[in-house]
Amino acid sequence: NDGATKSERRKAEAVRVGRLPFANLTHLELGARGQAEIHAARHSWAKRALLSGGCVLAGVLLPGMLVPPLWVFTLLWFGNGGGQALIAIPSSTLLAEHTSTTDRGRAYAAHFALTHACWLITYPAAGWAGATWGPALAFSAFGLGCIATTTMAYALGGGDSSPHKHVSNNEGSR
Repeated sequence: NDGATKSERRKAEAVRVGRLPFANLTHLELGARGQAEIHAARHSWAKRALLSGGCVLAGVLLPGMLVPPLWVFTLLWFGNGGGQALIAIPSSTLLAEHTSTTDRGRAYAAHFALTHACWLITYPAAGWAGATWGPALAFSAFGLGCIATTTMAYALGGGDSSPHKHVSNNEGSR
């Protein structure tokens, strides 16, 4: 007997056979300092993903002016979905990470309301632009809008990079 508890032996066995979730593995290997570094990396990844999503959306909308053939348009449409995912996933992840379990429902409801309020404006605007300017020019105009929005997010989105606390599901803060 090496003095390890049953739980410690199970964790060691899980690490040895590769069954331990990544977050727990990094916690075991890196400790508190490593957790802070991983936390900072997650925030950095989220910022890059959000900005990349805006760039991808601009890149797939701008060629609309060229009136691409249907097969190219189909590829651009898949790229549009990728750009939207690059925005939606990190924003939801950050929202979950920065809210307590009891507040999370309200936070997601507020996020849902805000995004749908924006869509309430942009969907009719896209319809009007498509009917007035034609689909090709409307796509490119909204691509320029993506460039402007992404540039503004980059300029204003530095945020506070100082260490901060997150709400834990069990303990209140960590």
